Amino acid sequence: MKRLPTTLLFVLLVTILVPIPIAAEPNVIPMSTHKEAVFQNGPDYSSGKVFGVHEETGVTVASTTYSDKLLIDFYYPPDMLFAEPRPAVLIVNGAQSDVKNRREIGRPYMWTNQALGWAQLISEQGLVAVTYETGSSTEESLIEVVEWLKQNGSVYGVDSDRFGVWTCSNSCISAIKMMRTGNADFAGKRPIFEVLLYGDMMAYSDIDTTIPLYVVKAAKDVWADGNMIDRFVEKLQARGSAVEYHIHPGDHAFDCRGVECPPETTAIIQTSLAFMEEHSR
Repeated sequence: MKRLPTTLLFVLLVTILVPIPIAAEPNVIPMSTHKEAVFQNGPDYSSGKVFGVHEETGVTVASTTYSDKLLIDFYYPPDMLFAEPRPAVLIVNGAQSDVKNRREIGRPYMWTNQALGWAQLISEQGLVAVTYETGSSTEESLIEVVEWLKQNGSVYGVDSDRFGVWTCSNSCISAIKMMRTGNADFAGKRPIFEVLLYGDMMAYSDIDTTIPLYVVKAAKDVWADGNMIDRFVEKLQARGSAVEYHIHPGDHAFDCRGVECPPETTAIIQTSLAFMEEHSR
């Protein structure tokens, strides 16, 4: 019987005795603690609280930075196991940059009542919600954050091959551009679904029609062009897109405005959450 060389024996012993390093799980804090930190300098007056959000929740939050030390937050379901990455929902801010938001409303969009509320509701649905801070260019920041998630998402419990998008208002155009097959910035990184609420929408000719859409128009909206939303839906449905289309009888930002929650708003929130869960499987 031949003896193994001494060098090979040493390598085998080191392999057996030295533990393989395992990536540490991100540090998480309760949602309530996260909100205390976010609102320590005062409440958010830019939007009301999203209807359906309650204070008691098992959601936890991890925070870090991506490109140029811009902030990114992850919201986890109560039963999150980091060894089992989950689909994520990216809450897209493609409207006003957070450079302006910090100056005008005192905080990035990711820390508004609206973004925090939807992040909580989405994570309570069993998905990982992701919010992020933009630099001076919202489009460049979106490209950078998606690329960062592709490279680093698994460390934060995200299955980077399965991420959808939630967005609203002026941010809808940025989200729609992610679905364009001619947009090389998102080649191999396109969302698996998109939820688009009360915003101007362009039916580009090269939109990937395999991506399911959940679209909402607010009938009394004075900010978004309702006819433009109708045409967007009609054109994509004619091309074979799976579009779930809803018309809310209220105004812009109906999900976080007003004192009482009408049943139509509850229905939109619940069906959009169910849509995200269904298309993340």
